[in-house]
Amino acid sequence: LFGWFAIEASSWSCNDDGATEQLQKVSLATVDAKAVCNDASAAAYYFKDNSNPKLWLVYLAGGGWCYDLTSCAARYSGAGYPRHNCANSSLTAPCFMSNKDFPESCGKTGVFDVRPSKSPLHVANKVYVPYCSSDGWTG
Repeated sequence: LFGWFAIEASSWSCNDDGATEQLQKVSLATVDAKAVCNDASAAAYYFKDNSNPKLWLVYLAGGGWCYDLTSCAARYSGAGYPRHNCANSSLTAPCFMSNKDFPESCGKTGVFDVRPSKSPLHVANKVYVPYCSSDGWTG
């Protein structure tokens, strides 16, 4: 149960309750044709330019991974990731293998918060990268 909670807590999300910062979607379709999600839809990220060239927040959202045909099929169907069936996905239960559930803007809280009392990065340029490639990210 604890392991599932950790996966769920790190999954990508947009339009968080109480969001104070709005980031706009930037598609990578015109940047690199190979920058795609598992279903070949264009990868994308969200960006907010706060005119601060020296302070950046780059957040790579999680969402689990797959490593072979069996694990990727389970990921797509929701068998491996309950409540994330790509055939019946939505913003609240997104498909982690496609951009089809990415809204045009993304409201964020926490470290993205615009209030100085809530985040030391309130004036940073902000980048939020949702997950749709099923590979591993580290950093």
